[in-house]
Amino acid sequence: MRRISRASGWITRVTMRSAAVSLIALVALCGWTASASAKPVDVRTDRVALGAYKQFLGALHSQASASRHAAEAYIASISAGCPSVLAPLSSQPSVRLNAIETVGTEGGVDMALAASVPDRPALTRFATRVLALHWSSPSSQLIVKHYFAAERAIDFMPASDLCGDARALVASNGHTQPPGTAHALAAVSRAGRAEAKSLAAMSRLLGRFSTKADKPVVRAIKKLAKQVSSEESALVLTEVPKLLTALGIPS
Repeated sequence: MRRISRASGWITRVTMRSAAVSLIALVALCGWTASASAKPVDVRTDRVALGAYKQFLGALHSQASASRHAAEAYIASISAGCPSVLAPLSSQPSVRLNAIETVGTEGGVDMALAASVPDRPALTRFATRVLALHWSSPSSQLIVKHYFAAERAIDFMPASDLCGDARALVASNGHTQPPGTAHALAAVSRAGRAEAKSLAAMSRLLGRFSTKADKPVVRAIKKLAKQVSSEESALVLTEVPKLLTALGIPS
């Protein structure tokens, strides 16, 4: 029992890392350092893109309550579909802690994905606005396209079969990581790496053409990003223990 309960904190930490959007990173390189050779069209486009990003973050902030309700609805679906499914493992003389942790993390990531569903319309509006902008270089346009494709791949990722995977883990007496769990976490990992790569490129693009005139909007973006990041962290810290209780993992 004590060995299994140690999985709770690990699952919470990993879920937080997996669920966190790199909001602050997107503006970290916006140093208002556009060179004199920067084309006016790029400076103007950059300014509009930053404004659209501010609106996007504002929408995420206003949707914090809806995201929490979505996470709670997901937990309720697990409670109804496979209540305390992992509880039998507490009486097993030996289990693979890693296998339990990965199934719990699968659930935590699914919960985070469920919580992001209310944000999809805001992301779609943000993408539609910025993808329609004109940059002087096709490579800049491609960076924007790749960024939104990567964000969409994360935010619209379907949930895994957590109940089925949890039952498979119990059937193995807690010894074997279910194939569905491995597949789900690998898909999230791949999407996360692609998002990180595209995010870095998008950050460089925005930083390349931002100017001192953009300083107020960038300041507002950073403030909103911190608020949203804090709200997402609070959601994970509050809701993951409830999910683990629904699965039968003691905290």
